[in-house]
Amino acid sequence: MDTSGKTVTCVTVNGSLARSLKNRFDAGRLAEGLSSWEAPDILPFPAWIARTWEEYSARLPHGSGIAAPATLLDPFQEHALWERVIRDSLEAAGVDLLQVPQAAGQAMSAWARVKGWRIAEGEYRHAGNENIEMFARWADTFARLCREHAWIDSGSALDVLIAAIRAEDIRLSARITFAGFDTFTPQQLALRDALGQGGARVDDRDAPRTVAPLNAPPPHGARVALPDEEAELKAAARWARSLLRAGADGPIGVVIPEFARLRPAVSRVFDDVLCPEAGWSDSSGNSPSPPRPFALSLGEPLARVPLARDALLALSLEDGRPHPISRFSQFLLSPYFISTDAEFMARARLDVALRAMGEPWLDFSGFRRFAASSPGDWQPPTGVAEKELPRAATLFDWARIFADRLAGLGWPGGRPPDGEEYQAIDAFRKLLARFAGLNLVLGECSFPSAVSRLRQLAERQRFQPMRGAAPIEILGIREAVGLGVCPAYGDRGEKVGNRGHFSAKFDKFEDNSGLFDENPRETGADLSLLSPIHPEPDTLPGFSHLWVLGLGVESWPPPSRPNPFLPIALQRRVGMPQAGPEIALAEARRATGRMLEGAGEVVVSYSRAEGDPAGGASPLIAWLPETTPEELGLGDSPDIRYARRGSYSMEALSDDQGPAIDVDAIDVDDCTGEDRLRGGTRIWQDQAACPFRGFARHRLGASGLDMPAAGLDYAMRGMLVHRVLELLWEEPRDSNRLAALAEGPLRQWVDKTVDRALREAAEQRPRTLRGRLRELERQRLAELVMEWLALEKNRPPFTVIARERGRRVRFGGIPVTLRPDRMDRTAEGEYLLLDYKTGSTAKTGDWFGERPASPQLPLYAVMEAQCSGIALALVRRGEMALKGIAARPDLAPGITAVEDAGGKAGRGPGDWEGLREQWRRTLTALAASFLRGEARVDPVSEEGACRYCDLHALCRIRAAGL
Repeated sequence: MDTSGKTVTCVTVNGSLARSLKNRFDAGRLAEGLSSWEAPDILPFPAWIARTWEEYSARLPHGSGIAAPATLLDPFQEHALWERVIRDSLEAAGVDLLQVPQAAGQAMSAWARVKGWRIAEGEYRHAGNENIEMFARWADTFARLCREHAWIDSGSALDVLIAAIRAEDIRLSARITFAGFDTFTPQQLALRDALGQGGARVDDRDAPRTVAPLNAPPPHGARVALPDEEAELKAAARWARSLLRAGADGPIGVVIPEFARLRPAVSRVFDDVLCPEAGWSDSSGNSPSPPRPFALSLGEPLARVPLARDALLALSLEDGRPHPISRFSQFLLSPYFISTDAEFMARARLDVALRAMGEPWLDFSGFRRFAASSPGDWQPPTGVAEKELPRAATLFDWARIFADRLAGLGWPGGRPPDGEEYQAIDAFRKLLARFAGLNLVLGECSFPSAVSRLRQLAERQRFQPMRGAAPIEILGIREAVGLGVCPAYGDRGEKVGNRGHFSAKFDKFEDNSGLFDENPRETGADLSLLSPIHPEPDTLPGFSHLWVLGLGVESWPPPSRPNPFLPIALQRRVGMPQAGPEIALAEARRATGRMLEGAGEVVVSYSRAEGDPAGGASPLIAWLPETTPEELGLGDSPDIRYARRGSYSMEALSDDQGPAIDVDAIDVDDCTGEDRLRGGTRIWQDQAACPFRGFARHRLGASGLDMPAAGLDYAMRGMLVHRVLELLWEEPRDSNRLAALAEGPLRQWVDKTVDRALREAAEQRPRTLRGRLRELERQRLAELVMEWLALEKNRPPFTVIARERGRRVRFGGIPVTLRPDRMDRTAEGEYLLLDYKTGSTAKTGDWFGERPASPQLPLYAVMEAQCSGIALALVRRGEMALKGIAARPDLAPGITAVEDAGGKAGRGPGDWEGLREQWRRTLTALAASFLRGEARVDPVSEEGACRYCDLHALCRIRAAGL
């Protein structure tokens, strides 16, 4: 067959190393001043197998009688097939295993090891271990399904390719370089031998060589002990920052053994130290942050990339199950479903209404009904999103449905995506294509199962956006070993000591998965300079400076992790990675030696362990000279983001006066005009507590967002009590009828009223008020109300003349609706206003002073000319009481005369009318303050006014230095 046309192919141990090599290659071309060049043929080993298999399948001569090769399963398909095999096996055995995806990953790895080390079936089948015997049965089923359907896994495909290369049925590049491989499996060695026999030149970017003795330190090497992982990350970031400021030549490397686990912390710490302006950038996107000076070799799971995360969220919301309200809030406020700024505001208003509804859980159909019935400007999209979902479908059909429904919901939004978002959109669409490809090995499933499968794929897929080269490279151990012992490049991109350059077409394709190349390209770039067979003694290392974290005694060498589905003795005998302590030690020793040789200056850090003479250092690096953060020039210097806080001279502006309200422009009936005043008596309460709160809440419309919680909160319980007591006094309307009712009929009347109130509340919160919770609340309310009515029976005769009745008036220029909980008329014709209170903080003392804490009842007393007294109706188990103040003390039990209440405390005049006039002046002054636009931050007391206030972020009363 014809050759592929490639001059050199570089095959790497993983996708991260392939990306790092490509980035370095591109950086060299840019340094040469080139604007375009041909992409180097660098790809990870699994991608090389997939591409070679595709070329092999395509080049079989037609009509030759040779059967077409089997379909090569990609890693996602192979994993899904193992899952299918394991689930079917467990279901047949009646065994329930929760972690089937994890078991499938271990089985897939075990099968790859069987192929890679060419383990005969008899060597593991009869090991006398339940797990291993179970794997043997799974492997039989897996192999049978592959034969029946003409599928082939990657390990088996490599055996076929080796045979085809030896038979000269396929020829590849003239030169193939392997990069990042510390060791080779027997299968890989057979591949290298076949390639060599076929005429290809095979060499290693990391040529095997004798590792320098570990007691021979590099010219500039040291170890430093730090308190913990966070301190190690900060020290490494500050060290890299100091090198950048000093103009260090060559790439700076930071190596993190447990990179995958620490990646979120790494990104956060290096952002804080090296580019704090990233957190201060213009949120409008008009002033983007400058490029970060560091690059992470490991991408984050696609499922955690905001654009893909929100797409998965939107799909999961439609699975027919209830979801927390917070997830609907995330959907509503996501920029990836919004077309215009106006739509964003409409969706934000719907979010506020949804939170205020009080239900902590909601399904998508309920959400659509709520949105459709809300008075806001945004309505849920119609069309494809309203189509009924099939009960079951193939994954290919689900992929199409997912794409249609996301488009119907507006994904990925109306604004033009930036570079990384564009790549994320492309990666997610490719993920859908891979998801559809699972149709090859999996059958039909339900919508929730399909969404769950898509999310699993997104969690396993790493997203690494294509960026330019950065002066600081943050890598895992394998990438560091692959890059750290190779030649460096000069300012123009050439290898030092062996000048040369590449030129060709620029290729923008980036393998985001790290598993295989989705779009393999034919290239002709000469990679000879990237892959010397033997590095010359005068070549420089890949990094000018290197910091290696996490080499503590407990973590390095890492603990051995043999595969649970293969005999441990077999794994150790053939030398499988992580099969035993001695193998882990040899791997760690090899990697340590290469890293220490891989840079001109090497710093190794670890977390200190108390009582250890080496300070917690791994024995592999304990011989290095010890240094301190101070000697490295790090010290305890604060990061730039926090240091800046003390360096700025803040400009203070007096902004405690808002625009006044034109009272004549306000209609008392509908409260319209240049200002719409809402809040009722709450205006006086907030203005008295803090003028800023009054201005912000009732002029600006600012308030904290509700966050519904499971069950019934205090506010909802209080509202239910109010409603039951309101309904009770529909009949009878006077105390004589109440007194005439015996215990049995009274309880029936109360139970009926409670049930009615709960039915009304359940219409608003159907998922909360149901089942056992509803029954418990019914019992609580009935017993509470019965106890309260026992107090009511002992009052002097009265008649209820008003219950929650609203009357629109104007007081102090402010329109307000008077709506007392209840107004009673005594036998003597006097009127008593009641305010139900179910909490423990209500007290009559809150009615007095220039800034009363609870001005509601005093305002009612002023506006109701016939009012002779006001009282708190305390409806609390074991504490039922009336507490109030009136013209005379015998108006009701618990009522105090004005003379006693005001005279003793010095709170007011000695008669009822004088007290009403005092309240009138106080409340009028508060109204005038509000209408003038007074907005100073002046809480009456931080303990009382600020404790439960939800406007701290706006007033910033607790902000340091303000």
